[in-house]
Amino acid sequence: MCLRPCDSERRNRTMPRTRSRVCLQDGLRLDLNRLARKGFIKFGTNIGIRGIVWNNRFWGEVVGIISADMTDPHDSWLGIQIGESTQRITLVSRSRHFGGRQWFFVCPATDRTATVLWKPPGATRFCSRKAWGRQVAYASQFLDRDSRAHYQNQFAAMFSRQS
Repeated sequence: MCLRPCDSERRNRTMPRTRSRVCLQDGLRLDLNRLARKGFIKFGTNIGIRGIVWNNRFWGEVVGIISADMTDPHDSWLGIQIGESTQRITLVSRSRHFGGRQWFFVCPATDRTATVLWKPPGATRFCSRKAWGRQVAYASQFLDRDSRAHYQNQFAAMFSRQS
């Protein structure tokens, strides 16, 4: 007779991570490809100044202004102003194997390329997920295994409606 719990029993008893880290989804997100799909930016052009609004559960409705000059693939930028805070983010494009170009943010903290930048609660600027390191976690990392499965289904349904 075996007194050790089997692997499936052990997995069901594991606890989710404690909330010692900040949740990324409680902050603001800049997704370069989503900005393009929604018409906030246009690759290869200067868009001028445009308003942007985030509906955020941490801050409520956040209103900002973005501008971008993407006419030169080697010297492009996106500016964002939220209240008194202003940030200018460098953009670069890389040629693709089958033609065209792929655009990226250059993370202000790591100097690495990224398509998504985050501004978690309490942060003063947008940076890549890599830059925030272990200070932050995704919301699903705070859930147990079964709750993650339900969360994933809800998130997929919500994201498909927004796209």
